[in-house]
Amino acid sequence: MSLADLLGPSPEWMANAACAEVDPDLHFPSGEHGPANMRQIWQAKAVCASCPVMGQCREYGMTEPHGVWGGLSAGERREIRAREIDHQHELARHAAVQLDHEYGRAA
Repeated sequence: MSLADLLGPSPEWMANAACAEVDPDLHFPSGEHGPANMRQIWQAKAVCASCPVMGQCREYGMTEPHGVWGGLSAGERREIRAREIDHQHELARHAAVQLDHEYGRAA
């Protein structure tokens, strides 16, 4: 069974993925902690390292809650999303301060 078999209809790029013919269980460890799970994550990442579509896979996987996608574990993707949300909040705060500053000058 391949990852494409497990996921059903998938984006065209998946056919070119390094993991296309690898047992999909490799990329879906039972957890993120413990020596066996960490070893499995690193083995999956080793497959990803030579993948010609790693960038597309990483983008696709950013919303996936489980598995190794584009060389990133689920925990790494959560951290990236959290940093992006923090950055968006900081930009919104900055924009609000700028608007307050501009509005204050206009008054």
